[in-house]
Amino acid sequence: MAHVREVPRQGGIAYEARWKGTNGKFRQRTFTVKREAERFALKVENELADGQSTDALVKNAKKFQEVAQPSLDASTRLKPKTRRGYEDAYKLHIYPAFGDRRINTITSLDVEAWMADLENKTSEHTGQPLSASTRRGIVIALSKAFRYALKHRLISANPCAVIDKPTVVREEPVFLTPGQMGGILTVLEEREPVYALVARFAAYTGLRPGELEALRIRDINHLLRMSRFADRRSTSRARARATPRPSRPSPSATCPCRPAFSWRSASTSPSTRTAATPTRSCGQGGARVALPASARR
Repeated sequence: MAHVREVPRQGGIAYEARWKGTNGKFRQRTFTVKREAERFALKVENELADGQSTDALVKNAKKFQEVAQPSLDASTRLKPKTRRGYEDAYKLHIYPAFGDRRINTITSLDVEAWMADLENKTSEHTGQPLSASTRRGIVIALSKAFRYALKHRLISANPCAVIDKPTVVREEPVFLTPGQMGGILTVLEEREPVYALVARFAAYTGLRPGELEALRIRDINHLLRMSRFADRRSTSRARARATPRPSRPSPSATCPCRPAFSWRSASTSPSTRTAATPTRSCGQGGARVALPASARR
C-alpha cells in the first residue's frame, strides 16, 4: 500500500510517496506538489495490484550500461560476428549518448533525437556517412537492451517500440544468362585461369560466397563428381580473422559437379597457373586444382 507524507525541507514542504516493493524493501520518491505525489502513489498501487515490479518507477534505477552488458552476456546463441557488431555499436554510438543515463528516464523522444544525430555521423573506416543498414543495426542493438530491461521489469515500456527504424533499400539481384556467364569465363580463361575455375565452379554448383570460400580441395571428389560443403566462414575486417560457423542445420551437404567442370578442374596444368598460386592434390582422383588466395589457410 502506497502512502504520501509531508517532509519538511529547507525550501519548504516536500511530499514523499512511500511503498513496499515486491522484494519486501521500502521504496520512496519525492515530489514538490502533493497532487503529483498522490497520482504517483495511485500508479504504484495499480502496479502492485497487478503483481508487477515497481523498479521502473524509482528514480535511482540502473544505468543503461549496467543493463546493456548483462543483456549481451545473456545472449549465448549469438554468432561471433553478430556479438562483435553489438559491442561496436554500444561502444561507438550508444554508450556515449545513453550509457550513464538511468534506463527508465530514456524516452522515445530521446531516441528519435539520437537517431537524427546518427544520420550526420561518419564511419571511422570509410569516412562516409553511416549507411541505412548500419544505422538500422545500431538501433536494433539499442532496442535489444530495452527489451531485456522490459523483460526484467526495469522499465514499463520499450521506447524503441514506437520508433521507425531506418529503411534499407535493397537492390534486385542481377542474374546472368548462360551466354553472359560464358563470355565472362572466356575472358577469365585468357587472363586469369585460376579465377575462371572459381567462377565456373560457382556457376555450376550455385554455392553462396561464404560456402565457396570455405570449400577445401579435400571436399571435391572427382570420381563421384560431388563436392561436399559443411562450414561457412565469416571474416571480420576489424579483426582480420575467420570464425567457422555452421551454415545449415544438417552437418554437411553435397552438390553434383557436371562432367564439363570435372574435366576442366582435373586438367588444369601448372602452365596455366600464375607462379604465386600454389596447388594441392585432390583426394582420390589425384587431380591438382589451383587455390585462390582466399582459400590458402
